[in-house]
Amino acid sequence: MRLYLVKSAVALVLYSSMSISAADGSSNETVGSNVVTIGGQRYVRANEQASAAGGGISSRIILDGKLYLLDDGKLDPATVFRETTNGSLAASAKNIKAPVIASEGAKKAASSEQQSRSQAFDEQRRRDARATSLQIAVERQRVSRLRAELYKDQQVIDVEALNIEKARLEQMSASRAMAALKAANELDVENARTEQSVSIVQVLPTETTDTDHSLIPTLSAASPLTETAHHKPLAPIEGGQKFRYLEVLLVNYDVGGNGVLLEASGSGGSRVNFFGKLGVTDEYQEILVGGGYYLKPARVDRLTLALLAGIEYGSFELVDKQSPSVAIDFSDSGFYLAAMSRLMLTRRFEINAGVGYSSFFEGDALLFGGANYQIGRKLDLLTRFELGDNDLLGIGLRYYY
Repeated sequence: MRLYLVKSAVALVLYSSMSISAADGSSNETVGSNVVTIGGQRYVRANEQASAAGGGISSRIILDGKLYLLDDGKLDPATVFRETTNGSLAASAKNIKAPVIASEGAKKAASSEQQSRSQAFDEQRRRDARATSLQIAVERQRVSRLRAELYKDQQVIDVEALNIEKARLEQMSASRAMAALKAANELDVENARTEQSVSIVQVLPTETTDTDHSLIPTLSAASPLTETAHHKPLAPIEGGQKFRYLEVLLVNYDVGGNGVLLEASGSGGSRVNFFGKLGVTDEYQEILVGGGYYLKPARVDRLTLALLAGIEYGSFELVDKQSPSVAIDFSDSGFYLAAMSRLMLTRRFEINAGVGYSSFFEGDALLFGGANYQIGRKLDLLTRFELGDNDLLGIGLRYYY
């Protein structure tokens, strides 16, 4: 309590000295309703919840029964007195109009800023034009003076030098014109963004309860994205998918005649594939089941190499056409080994070839190959030939899955 009385007495003494100084005009100290300046120090009126006790020397004073706090840059905003006027109460009561007032203020501010930028740009463009014209005039005078001196000394005018000088002047003018045009374009973009932001402020409603789906952009059926998707080029078959397919071919065997060849292939992990083949004619049938390992050389990404191995079974049923009672049934089984390569000449055209050995029917070396052409996203047209114990030639379709 003693400290409070001491501080109050000090404040009264300081206030009395301030009033006397203000009366004889010897000091610039001022007193306001909420802010006072005493001895070059600024005091701010505190609210009713602030305590008069505490703080350092001269950090709190009392004037006319009101507590003032020293504004040392560390004031707590919660302790500062704030007035509540009828205008603010009206604004709080009519908060629905606040977005409209804010949008008008934003519009005026954006318009003022846009006008200031436009005036600054016009002024800069006029200054650049004057500077360019002055520099061109100076250069022309220099060239004219040079030409006169050359004629005076009876020397031949270097036409090439004059052309170079003329080109330099034209390039300089063009550079300044391009710079001015670039600045104008940037200003137009900035103005457009400002206008767009102002229009958004104007359109925003004060309260929104439901989502306005009409503001959500949609893509029309004839948009460029849709057209691009319809005309998307065929993607080439890559990686393990090269060995995941189903085939059907119409073939002709050297022994057995016309028939059908069915083949299926699948790809497992670690570059391993497995396959099966079934060939059927009236007089010959064969079955092959096996697996393989494939890889792609790092330096030739269009090339795929594969090693194949399996077990096969074949059956002949030969009938003498002149003596149908004379018939021979002969079947055999054995192992199958082969090495092949597949090369993509283009994104859609592939050729393949390989060599192998088949041990059934007394064994025989094989040479085979063919070509594939992609006619659909997962469909190829293919041809195949095989030279060995029982030659074949075929054409068909391959579907990648």
